[in-house]
Amino acid sequence: MLVVGMGIGVVVLLQSSVRISRAAPADAVSRFAALQKRFSSERALMEIATNGGKRRLVVHRNALPDSPAPIAVVRGLAWHESNRTLAEVRLPFWFVRMKLAGGRGTLGALLPTGWDIVQLEPDDLVRHGPGLLLDEQAANGDRLLLWAE
Repeated sequence: MLVVGMGIGVVVLLQSSVRISRAAPADAVSRFAALQKRFSSERALMEIATNGGKRRLVVHRNALPDSPAPIAVVRGLAWHESNRTLAEVRLPFWFVRMKLAGGRGTLGALLPTGWDIVQLEPDDLVRHGPGLLLDEQAANGDRLLLWAE
């Protein structure tokens, strides 16, 4: 059993990447602008709505395609304003699906601090297919853009 667990860990490490680096705000803005241009014709699967100071996740399930293409990777770009750090995340979809199965975790748990509100079922991702998942900026300047490929 230990060997199987180690094998899974090696596969995840080989297929995943998380890169965190310090960046100038202008560089972060440029990276997000390029991604926004790429997804300019798409509506994000989800958004974070604020009502009375409370944040909640809104998932647009009514706009899901009839027969989406399969997802191989979930990617993200996150900007942490106070630390001036930019995080790039690439996770194989099978790993995301495994982590979220049966309510064991949320997509937010796989993201940088402050985005734990992003609670989504893996089936929502499957029904959505590749494309823009979330593009949000917090009041403190932090920013998160998620997409599936």
